Amino acid sequence: MAKILVADDEPYLVALLQDIIEQIGHEVIATMNGVEVLDLAIRKKPDLIILDIKFPDISGFNICMQLKQNKKTANIPILMCTVENMLSDVETAFKLGASGYIIKPVKKEILIQKIQGILTVEKTK
Repeated sequence: MAKILVADDEPYLVALLQDIIEQIGHEVIATMNGVEVLDLAIRKKPDLIILDIKFPDISGFNICMQLKQNKKTANIPILMCTVENMLSDVETAFKLGASGYIIKPVKKEILIQKIQGILTVEKTK
């Protein structure tokens, strides 16, 4: 069982992601506050972070950059989950160190495949 931090400012999406992730046997830590992500990542040490790009208080790109620059969180894989489907956004996410990118609305099967793929790669490192 992996510990997955879900960070999105939409309550319904946090609930949906939490439900899907728990159905496949993982533990969920959830926040709707972008500023809390770094602190939660340091304190809870998740195996994966699912991160939105748009928060009212901070950009998910900025959060991703901070996580990758902090040696306590640099090795935690990040799956960006957003409505942003511009190629430039995808490229930016990967340049900042994201391990994956998924576009909303989230399809359950694709989300599960992405989570399992990232966690499998991390186990082999």
